[in-house]
Amino acid sequence: MKGGIRFGIVIGLLLGGTSLHGAYLFKNGRFYNQKDIATLSIEEHYQRGIDALKAQQWDVAFQQFHIITVSFDGASLAQDAQYYLGVSLYELHDYDIANKEFTTYLKKTNAPAHLEDVYRYKLAIAQKLAAGAFCHLFGFNSLPKLQTGRSQALEIFDEVASGLPNHDLAATALLGKAKLLKYEEEYAEAIEVYQAAIRRFPGSAFALKAYQGISACFLDEIQRQPQNVDAIALAEINLKELTKDFPEAKELKVVDTNVASVKELHVKALYETGLLYERMSQPKAAVLYYHLALTKFPTSSIAPLCRERIKELSTYAEELHVALPS
Repeated sequence: MKGGIRFGIVIGLLLGGTSLHGAYLFKNGRFYNQKDIATLSIEEHYQRGIDALKAQQWDVAFQQFHIITVSFDGASLAQDAQYYLGVSLYELHDYDIANKEFTTYLKKTNAPAHLEDVYRYKLAIAQKLAAGAFCHLFGFNSLPKLQTGRSQALEIFDEVASGLPNHDLAATALLGKAKLLKYEEEYAEAIEVYQAAIRRFPGSAFALKAYQGISACFLDEIQRQPQNVDAIALAEINLKELTKDFPEAKELKVVDTNVASVKELHVKALYETGLLYERMSQPKAAVLYYHLALTKFPTSSIAPLCRERIKELSTYAEELHVALPS
Protein backbone atom coordinates (compact mmCIF):
# COMPACT_ATOMS: atom_id res chain seq x y z
CA MET A 1 0.00 0.00 0.00
CA LYS A 2 2.75 2.42 0.98
CA GLY A 3 4.68 1.55 -2.17
CA GLY A 4 1.61 2.35 -4.23
CA ILE A 5 1.26 5.69 -2.49
CA ARG A 6 4.90 6.53 -3.19
CA PHE A 7 4.49 5.52 -6.83
CA GLY A 8 1.41 7.70 -7.07
CA ILE A 9 3.28 10.65 -5.60
CA VAL A 10 6.07 10.24 -8.15
CA ILE A 11 3.60 10.01 -11.04
CA GLY A 12 1.80 13.02 -9.68
CA LEU A 13 5.00 15.00 -9.56
CA LEU A 14 5.96 13.88 -13.04
CA LEU A 15 2.60 14.66 -14.59
CA GLY A 16 1.43 17.28 -12.15
CA GLY A 17 0.70 20.82 -13.12
CA THR A 18 -0.97 19.90 -16.39
CA SER A 19 -3.15 22.95 -16.11
CA LEU A 20 0.01 25.05 -16.28
CA HIS A 21 1.82 23.11 -18.96
CA GLY A 22 -0.93 21.84 -21.21
CA ALA A 23 -2.37 18.43 -21.96
CA TYR A 24 -0.38 15.24 -22.23
CA LEU A 25 -0.40 12.94 -25.24
CA PHE A 26 0.44 9.25 -25.39
CA LYS A 27 2.98 8.64 -28.18
CA ASN A 28 5.25 5.63 -28.86
CA GLY A 29 4.40 4.07 -25.52
CA ARG A 30 5.13 7.23 -23.48
CA PHE A 31 3.35 10.34 -22.24
CA TYR A 32 4.50 13.62 -23.76
CA ASN A 33 3.53 17.17 -23.02
CA GLN A 34 1.66 18.65 -25.95
CA LYS A 35 4.24 21.44 -26.19
CA ASP A 36 6.86 18.78 -26.99
CA ILE A 37 5.08 17.77 -30.21
CA ALA A 38 6.36 19.35 -33.42
CA THR A 39 4.41 22.19 -35.03
CA LEU A 40 7.05 22.88 -37.70
CA SER A 41 9.30 20.82 -39.94
CA ILE A 42 12.34 19.16 -38.43
CA GLU A 43 14.59 21.60 -40.29
CA GLU A 44 12.78 24.62 -38.85
CA HIS A 45 12.87 23.30 -35.28
CA TYR A 46 16.55 22.42 -35.71
CA GLN A 47 17.46 25.89 -36.97
CA ARG A 48 15.58 27.51 -34.11
CA GLY A 49 17.54 25.33 -31.72
CA ILE A 50 20.89 26.25 -33.30
CA ASP A 51 19.99 29.95 -33.24
CA ALA A 52 19.08 29.63 -29.55
CA LEU A 53 22.41 27.94 -28.80
CA LYS A 54 24.29 30.79 -30.49
CA ALA A 55 22.30 33.28 -28.42
CA GLN A 56 22.92 31.20 -25.27
CA GLN A 57 19.17 30.84 -24.79
CA TRP A 58 19.60 27.39 -23.32
CA ASP A 59 15.98 26.79 -22.33
CA VAL A 60 14.77 27.64 -25.83
CA ALA A 61 17.44 25.43 -27.38
CA PHE A 62 16.48 22.59 -25.06
CA GLN A 63 12.82 22.84 -26.07
CA GLN A 64 13.53 22.86 -29.80
CA PHE A 65 15.91 19.90 -29.72
CA HIS A 66 13.61 18.04 -27.35
CA ILE A 67 10.75 18.46 -29.82
CA ILE A 68 12.93 16.91 -32.52
CA THR A 69 13.87 13.89 -30.40
CA VAL A 70 10.20 13.33 -29.53
CA SER A 71 8.59 13.96 -32.91
CA PHE A 72 11.31 12.96 -35.37
CA ASP A 73 13.10 10.14 -33.62
CA GLY A 74 15.03 8.13 -36.19
CA ALA A 75 15.63 10.99 -38.61
CA SER A 76 19.29 11.66 -39.42
CA LEU A 77 19.02 15.25 -38.21
CA ALA A 78 17.64 13.97 -34.91
CA GLN A 79 21.05 12.52 -34.06
CA ASP A 80 22.66 15.94 -33.94
CA ALA A 81 19.59 17.24 -32.11
CA GLN A 82 20.17 14.58 -29.47
CA TYR A 83 23.73 15.83 -28.96
CA TYR A 84 22.68 19.47 -28.76
CA LEU A 85 19.94 18.49 -26.33
CA GLY A 86 22.67 17.25 -23.99
CA VAL A 87 24.62 20.48 -24.50
CA SER A 88 21.56 22.57 -23.63
CA LEU A 89 20.92 20.58 -20.47
CA TYR A 90 24.56 20.90 -19.44
CA GLU A 91 24.34 24.67 -19.79
CA LEU A 92 21.12 24.58 -17.75
CA HIS A 93 23.10 22.78 -15.00
CA ASP A 94 20.96 19.65 -15.28
CA TYR A 95 24.13 17.57 -15.30
CA ASP A 96 22.72 14.12 -14.62
CA ILE A 97 20.00 14.50 -17.25
CA ALA A 98 22.51 15.89 -19.73
CA ASN A 99 24.66 12.82 -19.17
CA LYS A 100 21.70 10.56 -19.96
CA GLU A 101 21.06 12.43 -23.21
CA PHE A 102 24.71 12.16 -24.22
CA THR A 103 24.58 8.43 -23.52
CA THR A 104 21.47 8.15 -25.68
CA TYR A 105 23.30 9.99 -28.45
CA LEU A 106 26.20 7.51 -28.32
CA LYS A 107 23.79 4.59 -28.52
CA LYS A 108 21.92 5.95 -31.52
CA THR A 109 24.82 5.87 -33.97
CA ASN A 110 27.84 3.68 -34.65
CA ALA A 111 29.92 6.63 -35.84
CA PRO A 112 28.96 9.65 -33.74
CA ALA A 113 30.16 12.90 -35.27
CA HIS A 114 30.55 14.52 -31.86
CA LEU A 115 32.28 11.60 -30.10
CA GLU A 116 35.18 13.48 -28.53
CA ASP A 117 32.98 16.44 -27.56
CA VAL A 118 30.50 14.08 -25.88
CA TYR A 119 33.22 12.61 -23.71
CA ARG A 120 34.55 16.07 -23.00
CA TYR A 121 31.10 17.05 -21.73
CA LYS A 122 30.78 13.80 -19.79
CA LEU A 123 34.11 14.49 -18.09
CA ALA A 124 32.98 18.01 -17.19
CA ILE A 125 29.73 16.56 -15.79
CA ALA A 126 31.65 14.06 -13.67
CA GLN A 127 33.83 16.87 -12.33
CA LYS A 128 30.76 18.95 -11.46
CA LEU A 129 29.13 16.02 -9.66
CA ALA A 130 32.37 15.15 -7.86
CA ALA A 131 32.58 18.75 -6.66
CA GLY A 132 29.14 18.49 -5.06
CA ALA A 133 26.51 19.15 -7.73
CA PHE A 134 23.24 17.33 -7.04
CA CYS A 135 21.17 15.01 -9.24
CA HIS A 136 17.42 14.84 -9.78
CA LEU A 137 15.53 12.34 -7.67
CA PHE A 138 15.19 8.99 -9.44
CA GLY A 139 16.80 10.57 -12.52
CA PHE A 140 13.64 12.44 -13.52
CA ASN A 141 14.09 15.98 -14.80
CA SER A 142 10.77 17.04 -13.29
CA LEU A 143 11.83 16.09 -9.76
CA PRO A 144 14.04 18.27 -7.55
CA LYS A 145 17.82 17.91 -7.25
CA LEU A 146 18.21 16.25 -3.87
CA GLN A 147 20.57 13.34 -4.51
CA THR A 148 24.33 13.61 -4.25
CA GLY A 149 26.01 12.94 -7.55
CA ARG A 150 29.38 11.56 -6.41
CA SER A 151 28.57 7.90 -7.02
CA GLN A 152 27.40 8.77 -10.53
CA ALA A 153 30.59 10.78 -11.03
CA LEU A 154 32.67 7.65 -10.41
CA GLU A 155 30.69 5.80 -13.09
CA ILE A 156 31.13 8.61 -15.60
CA PHE A 157 34.87 8.83 -14.92
CA ASP A 158 35.06 5.10 -15.73
CA GLU A 159 33.02 5.60 -18.89
CA VAL A 160 35.32 8.35 -20.17
CA ALA A 161 38.46 6.39 -19.27
CA SER A 162 37.24 3.37 -21.24
CA GLY A 163 35.54 5.29 -24.06
CA LEU A 164 38.72 7.06 -25.17
CA PRO A 165 41.38 4.89 -23.48
CA ASN A 166 44.46 6.56 -24.99
CA HIS A 167 43.19 10.14 -24.96
CA ASP A 168 44.17 12.86 -22.50
CA LEU A 169 40.52 12.91 -21.45
CA ALA A 170 40.94 9.34 -20.16
CA ALA A 171 43.97 10.37 -18.11
CA THR A 172 42.08 13.30 -16.65
CA ALA A 173 39.16 10.99 -15.87
CA LEU A 174 41.43 8.55 -14.02
CA LEU A 175 42.93 11.35 -11.96
CA GLY A 176 39.46 12.74 -11.24
CA LYS A 177 38.19 9.35 -10.08
CA ALA A 178 41.23 8.82 -7.86
CA LYS A 179 40.84 12.26 -6.32
CA LEU A 180 37.19 11.59 -5.55
CA LEU A 181 38.01 8.21 -3.98
CA LYS A 182 40.66 9.93 -1.86
CA TYR A 183 38.06 12.49 -0.76
CA GLU A 184 35.82 9.62 0.28
CA GLU A 185 38.76 8.10 2.21
CA GLU A 186 38.87 5.04 -0.06
CA TYR A 187 42.66 5.22 -0.11
CA ALA A 188 43.46 1.74 -1.41
CA GLU A 189 41.08 2.16 -4.36
CA ALA A 190 42.36 5.67 -5.06
CA ILE A 191 45.96 4.44 -5.15
CA GLU A 192 44.99 1.66 -7.56
CA VAL A 193 43.45 4.20 -9.94
CA TYR A 194 46.48 6.49 -9.68
CA GLN A 195 48.73 3.53 -10.47
CA ALA A 196 46.53 2.67 -13.46
CA ALA A 197 47.08 6.23 -14.75
CA ILE A 198 50.85 5.80 -14.36
CA ARG A 199 50.82 2.52 -16.28
CA ARG A 200 48.60 3.83 -19.06
CA PHE A 201 50.35 7.20 -19.47
CA PRO A 202 53.97 6.58 -18.43
CA GLY A 203 56.33 9.55 -18.41
CA SER A 204 53.48 12.04 -18.88
CA ALA A 205 52.39 14.99 -16.79
CA PHE A 206 49.41 12.85 -15.80
CA ALA A 207 51.73 10.18 -14.37
CA LEU A 208 53.57 12.85 -12.42
CA LYS A 209 50.30 14.05 -10.90
CA ALA A 210 49.39 10.45 -10.10
CA TYR A 211 52.61 9.98 -8.12
CA GLN A 212 51.76 13.12 -6.17
CA GLY A 213 48.24 11.84 -5.60
CA ILE A 214 49.53 8.54 -4.23
CA SER A 215 51.82 10.42 -1.85
CA ALA A 216 48.90 12.54 -0.64
CA CYS A 217 46.85 9.38 -0.06
CA PHE A 218 49.51 7.89 2.19
CA LEU A 219 49.78 11.16 4.11
CA ASP A 220 46.03 11.32 4.67
CA GLU A 221 45.91 7.65 5.60
CA ILE A 222 48.66 7.94 8.20
CA GLN A 223 46.90 10.94 9.73
CA ARG A 224 43.85 8.75 10.32
CA GLN A 225 45.74 5.53 11.11
CA PRO A 226 49.14 6.59 12.46
CA GLN A 227 50.06 3.02 13.45
CA ASN A 228 49.90 1.87 9.82
CA VAL A 229 53.50 0.83 9.21
CA ASP A 230 52.73 -0.34 5.68
CA ALA A 231 51.88 3.20 4.64
CA ILE A 232 55.44 4.30 5.46
CA ALA A 233 57.08 1.58 3.38
CA LEU A 234 54.72 2.10 0.46
CA ALA A 235 55.16 5.88 0.58
CA GLU A 236 58.93 5.38 0.31
CA ILE A 237 58.48 3.01 -2.65
CA ASN A 238 56.29 5.59 -4.37
CA LEU A 239 59.02 8.21 -3.86
CA LYS A 240 61.64 5.88 -5.35
CA GLU A 241 59.47 5.18 -8.41
CA LEU A 242 58.82 8.88 -8.87
CA THR A 243 62.55 9.62 -8.62
CA LYS A 244 63.30 6.94 -11.22
CA ASP A 245 60.67 8.20 -13.69
CA PHE A 246 61.05 11.95 -13.08
CA PRO A 247 64.55 12.54 -11.64
CA GLU A 248 64.47 16.28 -12.36
CA ALA A 249 60.88 17.02 -11.35
CA LYS A 250 60.37 19.87 -8.92
CA GLU A 251 57.51 17.86 -7.42
CA LEU A 252 60.07 15.49 -5.89
CA LYS A 253 60.53 17.92 -3.03
CA VAL A 254 56.81 17.89 -2.21
CA VAL A 255 56.62 14.09 -2.25
CA ASP A 256 59.81 13.81 -0.21
CA THR A 257 58.29 16.18 2.36
CA ASN A 258 55.14 14.06 2.43
CA VAL A 259 57.19 10.93 3.15
CA ALA A 260 58.99 12.74 5.97
CA SER A 261 55.62 13.84 7.36
CA VAL A 262 54.32 10.26 7.20
CA LYS A 263 57.29 9.11 9.27
CA GLU A 264 56.91 11.95 11.77
CA LEU A 265 53.23 11.21 12.28
CA HIS A 266 54.01 7.53 12.88
CA VAL A 267 56.77 8.33 15.39
CA LYS A 268 54.51 10.79 17.15
CA ALA A 269 51.88 8.07 17.47
CA LEU A 270 54.45 5.70 19.02
CA TYR A 271 55.51 8.41 21.48
CA GLU A 272 51.92 9.22 22.41
CA THR A 273 51.21 5.52 22.92
CA GLY A 274 54.17 5.41 25.31
CA LEU A 275 52.73 8.34 27.26
CA LEU A 276 49.40 6.55 27.41
CA TYR A 277 51.02 3.47 28.93
CA GLU A 278 52.76 5.66 31.49
CA ARG A 279 49.41 7.12 32.52
CA MET A 280 48.12 3.55 32.78
CA SER A 281 51.00 2.73 35.16
CA GLN A 282 52.60 0.36 32.66
CA PRO A 283 56.11 1.87 32.42
CA LYS A 284 57.73 -1.16 30.77
CA ALA A 285 55.29 -1.02 27.84
CA ALA A 286 55.95 2.71 27.60
CA VAL A 287 59.71 2.11 27.39
CA LEU A 288 59.24 -0.38 24.58
CA TYR A 289 57.28 2.14 22.51
CA TYR A 290 59.82 4.92 23.14
CA HIS A 291 62.63 2.56 22.19
CA LEU A 292 60.81 1.42 19.03
CA ALA A 293 60.40 5.03 17.93
CA LEU A 294 64.10 5.72 18.51
CA THR A 295 65.19 2.56 16.71
CA LYS A 296 63.09 3.16 13.62
CA PHE A 297 63.52 6.93 13.30
CA PRO A 298 66.48 8.15 15.42
CA THR A 299 66.64 11.56 13.69
CA SER A 300 62.97 12.47 13.92
CA SER A 301 61.81 15.57 15.78
CA ILE A 302 60.20 13.29 18.40
CA ALA A 303 63.39 11.32 19.06
CA PRO A 304 64.73 13.70 21.80
CA LEU A 305 61.43 13.38 23.68
CA CYS A 306 61.65 9.58 23.52
CA ARG A 307 65.22 9.65 24.86
CA GLU A 308 64.13 11.87 27.72
CA ARG A 309 61.31 9.54 28.69
CA ILE A 310 63.60 6.49 28.64
CA LYS A 311 66.01 8.32 30.93
CA GLU A 312 63.15 9.02 33.32
CA LEU A 313 62.22 5.34 33.20
CA SER A 314 65.80 4.06 33.31
CA THR A 315 65.07 1.42 35.97
CA TYR A 316 62.48 -0.24 33.77
CA ALA A 317 64.70 0.18 30.71
CA GLU A 318 67.47 -1.73 32.43
CA GLU A 319 65.11 -4.53 33.35
CA LEU A 320 64.13 -4.82 29.70
CA HIS A 321 67.80 -4.61 28.59
CA VAL A 322 66.99 -1.52 26.59
CA ALA A 323 70.12 0.50 26.06
CA LEU A 324 69.94 3.99 27.51
CA PRO A 325 70.29 6.78 24.97
CA SER A 326 73.63 8.54 25.04
